[in-house]
Amino acid sequence: MQWFYAKDGQQTGPVDFSEIKRLHSEGQLTDETMVWEQGSPNWVKLSSVLGGGAAPRPVLSGTSLSAGKLKSDYGDFLCWGFIAILVPCAGLLVYLGLVVLHCLEFFEARKAVAEGTLPESDYSKMHPALFILGFICCGGLLYPLFMHYRNKSGYFKQQPHAVLVAIITIVISIGFAIVTAVVQAGAAAATQNLPS
Repeated sequence: MQWFYAKDGQQTGPVDFSEIKRLHSEGQLTDETMVWEQGSPNWVKLSSVLGGGAAPRPVLSGTSLSAGKLKSDYGDFLCWGFIAILVPCAGLLVYLGLVVLHCLEFFEARKAVAEGTLPESDYSKMHPALFILGFICCGGLLYPLFMHYRNKSGYFKQQPHAVLVAIITIVISIGFAIVTAVVQAGAAAATQNLPS
């Protein structure tokens, strides 16, 4: 079986358990390091699997995790649904829906970290107020950054195209706004130059 471990807010793996033992013996991993074996329901402390080779003991029973991931994973929609912000009249509503889904994922991840069923990451360390204000105040401009940290956390199904899709969508959106402004300015100028 392959193993994953959490170090410095990063999920690393898959590796053989012998590699985890080696890192532990060198002091690079501690007894408190969270590890996960493929197919297991929970992340566990390394101390619970070292030694006699006993089966891993869950850090917490009744976890909301399944195979090391969170139940709430809206990744496909968060990645590809972002394109829908380009739809006239519906873009704002779609974006608000994306913010709600991001918040559901984020708060579930923070709860799982607090319960000890997920390792901490840069994603879970974000202050909740800044997380929400970042989406509301900065709109889509910070969306690629949020998707980057979401992918990097290892809590969710990877969305390798999320950052690129968000950047391209933002560039197209800004391009549309510029073209619209230029066309409207041209039309206004043409109207003013008409003979009366």
